[in-house]
Amino acid sequence: MFPAMWLATLGRAGLITGCVLIPALYWSLTALGPEPVFSFASFLLPLVIIAISSAVYASARRFAAQRDLLDAQAARLAFARSAAVQQEQLVTEVLDTVDFGVVRFSVGGDVVYENDAVGRLGGSMPRLHAAGETRVLLQEDGETPLDAHDHPLARARRGESFEDQTVWSQDAEGRRVALTFTARRLLDHRGADAGGVLVARDVSAEQEALRARDDLVASVSHELRTPLTSVLGYLELAIDEDDHSERVRRYLDTALGSGERLLAIISDILLTSRRSRTSVEAAVHPREIDAVELVRESVLALGPVAADRVIKVSVTETGHAVVYADPGRLRQVIDNLLGNAIKFNRDGGAVDVTVSTDGEATTIAVRDTGVGIAAEDQEHVFERFFRASEDVAGNGLGLAISADIIKAHDGTLTVASDPGVGSTFTIVLPAHAETRTSR
Repeated sequence: MFPAMWLATLGRAGLITGCVLIPALYWSLTALGPEPVFSFASFLLPLVIIAISSAVYASARRFAAQRDLLDAQAARLAFARSAAVQQEQLVTEVLDTVDFGVVRFSVGGDVVYENDAVGRLGGSMPRLHAAGETRVLLQEDGETPLDAHDHPLARARRGESFEDQTVWSQDAEGRRVALTFTARRLLDHRGADAGGVLVARDVSAEQEALRARDDLVASVSHELRTPLTSVLGYLELAIDEDDHSERVRRYLDTALGSGERLLAIISDILLTSRRSRTSVEAAVHPREIDAVELVRESVLALGPVAADRVIKVSVTETGHAVVYADPGRLRQVIDNLLGNAIKFNRDGGAVDVTVSTDGEATTIAVRDTGVGIAAEDQEHVFERFFRASEDVAGNGLGLAISADIIKAHDGTLTVASDPGVGSTFTIVLPAHAETRTSR
């Protein structure tokens, strides 16, 4: 048996040799013995040898095939591992060369990777490792202290996702650094939570540039406002004279109107260049007024502008609607929204102003049939100097000023737009002083 099994493991030739040679040798020894005896066992034993040899041969073939398969899989695994190591090294080298910090968190919030930029940011990225930080953390305005619970690193470890949160970091000597943080959650191939990644970027230079721009704009606007006011005053005195011809008076009226518009633009620039809402809030003196009457006055004032382009302006209201607001400031916002609805509308279009109230909040919605606002621009329309279209004249300040005014009233100003169909700007303000306090 054992020689037959061994020969079967050597391949097909060994199988044939064992199945032929061993039975032949067995029968020869039986025939040449002193008393030859041929019985059923004489034929059964060779058959068993052939069966065992065949089984061993088949098993040896399967084992050889499995070994070849395992060798091939081991080779592919080794290649994949080598490629993964190279890819990981490449990603690490790339991340180490960028100028923003990248921190990888596990599901439990532990740091599993950080690139070299985190070290370069140094103390500007606190609360990442050990305690004992001496830096003061401030919110985006650079003045309000930031609670440790609201720090981007703490939020990322809790599993939150956010984008472009700005944090100021100030050391004991007064040096300040501004960082923006973006956090995203990661999913594995099964869709399960795989931790998160936090990206930090130093935007100190950008913030200082924006502040320098605001200071420059405020300074220039202030310097222009004084002589322009004097010019307008002399123009008004000249118009009051009676010895002018009709032609000269028309020229003076045109110059005065243009100068007043220029003064309004300079005032808007000066107002928006101030970084705090305090300047707007100080100029807001709210009281309970009729929102419907205020809207109708604005529609009546802008009626000739709409008539020039055959735009129909309508007011939809359900009755008396009280709003707790500064009438002058709210009229400024409504004029701006209504003016934009006419300006960005198509000739022969329509504008509908809806006023409603539920007793606690009053809503004013300005809906137009104009060109609309692209989805990527809608989140920027209330930013200073932003213009969604260069084809229409403007300074990009009206909506920013309107948003500040509504915010100073503890209200909201939102936009919903469908490009090519139109836009809807919605104002929500408290109806009474009590509801403003509760809000």
